[in-house]
Amino acid sequence: MEKYVDLHCHSKYSDGKYSVEKLIELAKLNDVDFLSITDHDNIDSAKDIIKYRNDGQIQLINGIELSTVFVMEGEEIYMHLLGYDYNPTDTQLLSEMERYRCILFENNTIFLRRLRKNISLIPSCIFEEFDLYSYKLGDTQIREILVKNKFDKNFIDSFVNKAKKFMPEYQGYELDAKVAIEILRKSGGISVLAHPNKIKISNTAKEELINILAKTGLTGIETYHSSFSSADFGYFKYLATKNQLLESVGSDYHFDTINDKIILGKGINNNLCQSDCSIKKLLLQRRRQW
Repeated sequence: MEKYVDLHCHSKYSDGKYSVEKLIELAKLNDVDFLSITDHDNIDSAKDIIKYRNDGQIQLINGIELSTVFVMEGEEIYMHLLGYDYNPTDTQLLSEMERYRCILFENNTIFLRRLRKNISLIPSCIFEEFDLYSYKLGDTQIREILVKNKFDKNFIDSFVNKAKKFMPEYQGYELDAKVAIEILRKSGGISVLAHPNKIKISNTAKEELINILAKTGLTGIETYHSSFSSADFGYFKYLATKNQLLESVGSDYHFDTINDKIILGKGINNNLCQSDCSIKKLLLQRRRQW
């Protein structure tokens, strides 16, 4: 039976739903034997995959998805960079992750303070269970807490709608893309441009951007992603070849919903289902054991 590679998915450590263990189980069920869990701006999954290092059914690679920005001709361009095979004990990488945690803590603290001040009757479970370091938005956390504690649906909807009004304006966390590439390199890792189709600039500007990042030290680019149109697959493979970048495969799986048709390892309507890619080959050659 053919096995698949998936180097882009999310756990409960960021905006996914499932634990690392659950994702690994799901990957095996979906015939994925080469997996990286790439949570947004944190490396918490790295500590959980250690016990699977000698698992004969699946190979796991340390991963992360970094929020980055690059200024080109005076314009700020926002993009995500995937990092693989980094050393999770690297001092500079850990320092950057702590900076992000501080931003989360500040945003969430402001949110709860506003709730206390503006809403008179607040279920105690919200303050008891709210995670100040969670990547999830405050209203999402509140909904999950109230559902877990079996509150009435009408009450939940009404309360969440009230709470939304007091969410602080997000204090962004975006690393300079060049800095992010260098941090990953110094930590022993490699960098890959995530879902380049989602970068909101013209194709001409995108080609210039990718060329600059490649010269800066970018290792690869996602040439297979669940959100790609049929034209995207050929276009980004062309840009990878043109800039001598390696190719990567990522479903960007978060969780199962009625509206979200992404399947781990397979994408949407099986538009991924790749057993190999050049980034996988590189990672196998490196064989890091952090």
